[in-house]
Amino acid sequence: FHPGNFLFMPDGRLGLIDFGCCREFDDEEWRFMCDAVQTLRGDPDAYRAVVVRGMAYEDASEVDPRTLELAEAWSAWVNECMHCDGPFDFGRDDYVLRGIDLFGEIGRRRAFRSMPVNTWILRCFVGVRGLCYRLGARVDMNAIHEREGQAFLA
Repeated sequence: FHPGNFLFMPDGRLGLIDFGCCREFDDEEWRFMCDAVQTLRGDPDAYRAVVVRGMAYEDASEVDPRTLELAEAWSAWVNECMHCDGPFDFGRDDYVLRGIDLFGEIGRRRAFRSMPVNTWILRCFVGVRGLCYRLGARVDMNAIHEREGQAFLA
């Protein structure tokens, strides 16, 4: 998300002028996204299986344990805002710095193997979090996830 793609209107509205990060999902990607949403707050083993699948592996036994630990930590960081009761403060330096540190460690380990759709997901999630950080946004992501998750899975 490039900051130049947003217009801050005088009345407080936000104008979006570029939707270049939009895409269609194929059937496998859609199933992956639905499974990720469904397992986000459920069975930890089912969620781990989604994380492993997102890394383009069939089974956790194929993944180096430290790499899997980093992938799970990254996923927990990305989804932390959806486990908060009430508004999540995206403007906290500690939250952003943990994400930067995790991504740096993933890079140092060269642990970037993933389904191609995760390149889009990474750009989307990190871009939105960067924008929310700069705005000092406080958003009730838990409520949005509950509402949108039901529509997403319908």
